[in-house]
Amino acid sequence: MEPDKALRHIEKALEKAPNTPAFLDTYSTILLEAKDFQAATTASQRAIEGDPDNSSFKFNYLQVLIAASEYGEARRVIRDIDRKRLESSELKEFDRLEEILARWARKNQLSIIFTRQFLEKKIGN
Repeated sequence: MEPDKALRHIEKALEKAPNTPAFLDTYSTILLEAKDFQAATTASQRAIEGDPDNSSFKFNYLQVLIAASEYGEARRVIRDIDRKRLESSELKEFDRLEEILARWARKNQLSIIFTRQFLEKKIGN
């Protein structure tokens, strides 16, 4: 289905049932494809609020956060996902997202170390 058509369909569904977690999750996925990260984030958060134990909703939220370069929040979310409850089709992508976050964390840690070393040299001089 074309993205615009899919968006119209899910928006109609949400008009009738605005707090349905599955609709909100689908809406988030469509918004992610459209690169509307802010709206996708909001829709994902609302889906999780409606069904906080749904690992697939959290996984989709994780995808939105990484696409939006919100790595700090993504690290928090990934710890809350029960890998055993993911669909088998989601596992490979989950592993890829874990690696992205691990690389970001290493890079961020190195940045902190280099900044600390730089400041120590400046203060020491």
